[in-house]
Amino acid sequence: MPDLLSEKTRTIQIGNKVNHLTVIGNPFLKKEGANNRSYVECKCDCGKIVIKPVRYITAGKARYCDLSCPSRKYLSPDMPDTPADNPLPIGFECNLLTTTEETLLSIRKNNARLIRVRIIKCKCKCGNEGYFLENRIKNKEYYGCQKKCKFVVERDSARVRKGTLAENGFKRCSKCLEMLPVDNFFYRRHTIDNLRNECIACERNNYLRKKYNLSLEEAQALLIKQEGRCKICLKEINFYVPGGTKESIIRVDHCHSTHKVRGLLCNTCNFLLGCAMDNISILHSAIGYLNEFNNNPTNMSTLHEKNKSNQD
Repeated sequence: MPDLLSEKTRTIQIGNKVNHLTVIGNPFLKKEGANNRSYVECKCDCGKIVIKPVRYITAGKARYCDLSCPSRKYLSPDMPDTPADNPLPIGFECNLLTTTEETLLSIRKNNARLIRVRIIKCKCKCGNEGYFLENRIKNKEYYGCQKKCKFVVERDSARVRKGTLAENGFKRCSKCLEMLPVDNFFYRRHTIDNLRNECIACERNNYLRKKYNLSLEEAQALLIKQEGRCKICLKEINFYVPGGTKESIIRVDHCHSTHKVRGLLCNTCNFLLGCAMDNISILHSAIGYLNEFNNNPTNMSTLHEKNKSNQD
């Protein structure tokens, strides 16, 4: 029977401790239906001796002898908050919030069960104080203390899409909240002022991040690396500017299988690769075709006239 034990089961030795359990016997096999299962005898810190499956011992899933074990710590909403390990430093800023105390472990109710969460006390710019989730403070997901905070209300009211122009021809972007000239907004038909609510820079940044996972700063750095020119025809290219031509606007070229950005091209070269379906053999055939015409222009023209006469 011991010969049937697996190598992983034989690594368990008497005296091994897993959570609150200590191994006090050698593993043995027990027949369950058509299969043999490996078990081992353990002693809990409370003094109770139990038999646990070996797979739970090796995986570290066995914690206590049973649910009634006194070593088991039950979560209760009346349990006090305790200091947490690796707390956020005091003075950490999250938009309008600033931490005033170290991180605490608190018991909260979530979907009819109790969980332990990390909370931290913060003070808002408006003067209110309260406890917030540490991970959301760390990721700067909070803007203010609450929705009714006066600073949050001012921000939200500035982002309302009213579609109105300023008196001197300026418009406020609903994304960056900057007051910009109307030339910095694309045309939109169904608004009061026929302009979009986000400025060109914000729309460009959203488009690059959503489609190419590329930030506007990374795209500008790539354009500087290419010296402001298309990577194929070396034509000068740039981001959209009011009054610019369509051919001079940059196009982000990427691999359609790996979605990796390859470079910045002009509109014509990007259209060329798209028509060739990124197939190198098609592009080589096109080069051979052009070389053949340049070397024998008379033969090509004669062939064209012959085909035209046959069609007539």
